[in-house]
Amino acid sequence: MNELTRKAISTIAVVIIVVIIVIAAGVGVYLATTTSKTTTTSSSTSSTSTSTSSIAPTSCTSPSTFCFPAKPKGSNATLSGTVTIGVITDLTSSLSAIGIPIGYATQLAAQNINTWLAGTQWAGKITFKADVVDYALKSSQALTDLSTFATDGVSVVIGPLDSGTVGALYSTAASDNIVLISPSSTSVLLAGVSNYLYRTVPNDAFQAQADSQEMYQDGVRNLIIVYTNQAYGSGLANATAALFAAKGGNVTAKIPYTPSTTSFGPTLQSMDSAWTTAVANAGGNSSSVAFQVIGYQEVGTLLQQASSSYPALLNTTQPWYGTDGEADNNAFTNTTFATYSEMVRLPSTFYETTNTSASANICSAINANTSGGCDPYTLGAYDDTWLAADSIMQCGVSSGLGTCLSSGAVAQVANESVGVTGPMTLGSDHDRIGQAYLIYDVQTISGAATWVIAGNWTVTTDTVTWNQYEPKF
Repeated sequence: MNELTRKAISTIAVVIIVVIIVIAAGVGVYLATTTSKTTTTSSSTSSTSTSTSSIAPTSCTSPSTFCFPAKPKGSNATLSGTVTIGVITDLTSSLSAIGIPIGYATQLAAQNINTWLAGTQWAGKITFKADVVDYALKSSQALTDLSTFATDGVSVVIGPLDSGTVGALYSTAASDNIVLISPSSTSVLLAGVSNYLYRTVPNDAFQAQADSQEMYQDGVRNLIIVYTNQAYGSGLANATAALFAAKGGNVTAKIPYTPSTTSFGPTLQSMDSAWTTAVANAGGNSSSVAFQVIGYQEVGTLLQQASSSYPALLNTTQPWYGTDGEADNNAFTNTTFATYSEMVRLPSTFYETTNTSASANICSAINANTSGGCDPYTLGAYDDTWLAADSIMQCGVSSGLGTCLSSGAVAQVANESVGVTGPMTLGSDHDRIGQAYLIYDVQTISGAATWVIAGNWTVTTDTVTWNQYEPKF
């Protein structure tokens, strides 16, 4: 996972819910620490900006605005008290730039849900709480967190963020009767693996289509794929390689690196060797050769180290192609990595959501209260909190909640809802159905390296349309 307002999260023809967006001075301030268990405290002295709306969610029968089909409290409802929604996110590792805003977004959503509940039949009956913990991209820590949530009686957890950890957790979640809703896991390897796993993003079968077409349409015929060696990276690398080859391209090399890598010397040496081989195979035509780099914030370090030891790799005719792990992440436009990001442009795909006044107001609050920003994953986590709460109310029970949620409630609510990210329709594999991807790249605007929306890809045409893409040279 802009890190500022995921600029122009553009239009997919939508219906958008109107939720009570209460961003008041008393809103909780998200405190990111280095501990494994991180919670939220409220402060009356918070500097949070204020924005209010008195409009409750509309009916989803024939929605024209933001809606969730919240079910009134039935006569048989036994649910009462404070209902905790767990949140497993990254506050201190290489996804913290999106993990911190995601944690805040879930807590903001819980506050807005509680404000809305005051005007429903659930008033005085239940309240929702988002309990945020930091797993620092460690599966072992996430399993410990999941165990704690199970002991505490939590039935829904938002997260984890990365597919590797999701893959390590879903079977345990099922055993503990806990439903996982991830706003950012995209590996094709996890599609439909469990009734206890739902992902409100399209899986990488769609992104691989977008990426392979983007590069092939740009004239790339010889591709070198560098990727973080875990479920997300390897899954997307393999899917992209297969589709690129099917178009007639040649994948010269696939170069994995360990997710915890901080010194990229061996990786860069392999990249340099693969580049020489690919150019030779292309008869010296270097403009047909390109790198695709599938990773997260650590790609900034890879770029920085390349500038010192293999500077020619940053001056290739084609840009370095990125993916949703890098797209619009402000780690690539900060003072440390901006120069190198701008050199390679880093055109990177990210699934397309909607841009509305509701999403803008939420992003405004997130930007004012975190050091990260607001991207589709962050807005997705806000939607996921509503999805979790509404599904819980749909079940209306205090015991056997996980069974009810996993046996159809989450899927039903998602398929009837329109979040701030747009329609939340899930496929039979419990993943969001993909429609389109935006392509961000890094350009210098008013003297500063900035992510801009340079183009888009749609599944219906399998074509990339550029609006302000600039070749490297």
